[in-house]
This record gives sequence, C-alpha cells and structure tokens, in this order.
Amino acid sequence: FKMVDYSKWDKFSAEESSEEDEVSGPSVYKVEKGGSITIPGRNVTIHSKAGAAEAEAKLRAQAAEEKKRKTEAEELAKATRNGANSKTHLWSQTRDAVALCIDCPPATKASQVSIAVTEKHIVLKIAGATHFDRPLFASVQAPAEPEDLDWALETVAGRRVVRVTLAKSKLHGELAMWWPCACEGDERIDVTAIPDRSTTQRSNAASFAEAYRAAHEQFRERVRTQEPMELDLGPASDEEGDGEEDSQLSSATVAATSVASAAAEATTSRDESASAGAASTTSQPSAAPTS
Repeated sequence: FKMVDYSKWDKFSAEESSEEDEVSGPSVYKVEKGGSITIPGRNVTIHSKAGAAEAEAKLRAQAAEEKKRKTEAEELAKATRNGANSKTHLWSQTRDAVALCIDCPPATKASQVSIAVTEKHIVLKIAGATHFDRPLFASVQAPAEPEDLDWALETVAGRRVVRVTLAKSKLHGELAMWWPCACEGDERIDVTAIPDRSTTQRSNAASFAEAYRAAHEQFRERVRTQEPMELDLGPASDEEGDGEEDSQLSSATVAATSVASAAAEATTSRDESASAGAASTTSQPSAAPTS
C-alpha cells in the first residue's frame, strides 16, 4: 500500500487560478412595490406584482383607445361617402338617395325631435325650437305622411346626430344626379371624383356623348349633300302660263336649297356654341347626371 503525497498541492496559490475557473456571484435586483426594473444589457423588464397589473391595465386601455379611433374613422367614412363633413352636418349619397347626419345636443331625446321635409327644404326642430332650417341642393321625394320619413337618433364618430335619409327625385330613364352638396350654400365637392361613380358609368356617359355627336355630324352631312328638289305646283291653266310656272319652279328650287344651306349653318353654329359652353363649365364642379 502506497500513501499519496498531497504536499505538492500546497505550492498552488489562489492567484494562479484561471478566470475560467472563477464563478461570479448572482446578480440581485430590488423592485419597489408597484415599480419595475430593466436588466442591464438585456431586453427584459421585471415588474412587481402590483406593477404588472398596472402595466396590463395600461395596455388594455391603449388597445381600447385604438379600437375606438378605428371605429370612429369607419363611421365617419360611411357617413361622408360620396359626400362631405360640414360644420353642422355630415352627408353622404348613393345614385338614388342622400343621407344627412345633422349635429344635435348630446342630451337630445327622440321624443324631442320633429322633422319636416318638402321637395327642396328640410327643417329640424328639437324640443319645439328650430335647430336646422336649410334648402336642399336638388329636389327629393317628400314623404306623404310625417311617419313615412326615414330618420334615427345616432352617435357617429363621437357626434350626436339626427340621421335623415331622403330619396332623390327620379330623372329620365337610367340617369342619376350626383349632388355636389347636400344643402345650398355648402362647400361643393368634385362630383367627378366620387368613389361610387364606377368606370362603367363614366364609360356609358362618354358613349352617350359620342353617339350624340356622331348623330349630329350625320345630320349636317345629309343637309350639305341634299340635292335640289323640284316642287310640283299643279298643272298650268294655259300655254301662256308655262313661262310663269317655270319661274315659280325655279324660285321654289332656289328657296329649298337656301333653306337646306341655312339649316346646315345653323346646326354647325349651334353645335360649336354647345361645345364652347361645355368646355366653360367643365372647370366648375356641379351636379353630374350620368347614364
């Protein structure tokens, strides 16, 4: 049996130990009640129990506020689609109807609301006092009875409003009038930029205008190429009247040709004037009938 000599280990000192053999002690952080701390060098935040609940409540409040803003933005977009946001009301429109959302006091009750609509006028009374009295831009289909009117008391984008939906008066055929404003005196919108004016509607309107122009061009061409017409003024009473009859026929032929030429010139002049008028009104947005 041979004894192990441990005396050689006595020559080693603490300074000779390597850094790899050194073990650092634990890092201790103190978090105050209701507070939090972020660990240096790491993207980690530690909350106390009370602080964690507060942080969670703050996140919930932020999410609720964001949802509210999104909802109000959607409500405002719907209430002003194809329309605008005015100082006293919001308004939107479709091909067949226009809807006004008239601002009212927050405490307004439905039982206090009274609305009267005629062909081109609307009056809103609240608790017997006139609150909104404006002429409409164009005519609407006035309800036969007050209870036939489509209205409701709503909150839109944080605003208490009375929403009134009115049917536009029918135009000829499939034509639709897009209103530049709901009430006379309001700032007008550009009806050519209305979202619901589809490409098909614009194409139909352009096709109608082109067909109208082509028809008038054909009419002018027919008038320009019209052959002189001989008019039968009846049999002559005697041989001596032949010369007089020939004279009358010549005069009638000249008169018919002159009428045809005058018609061609008048048509051309009228079309040129119409074109000039259309060009002068293009820069001024207005109601836009479309097919």
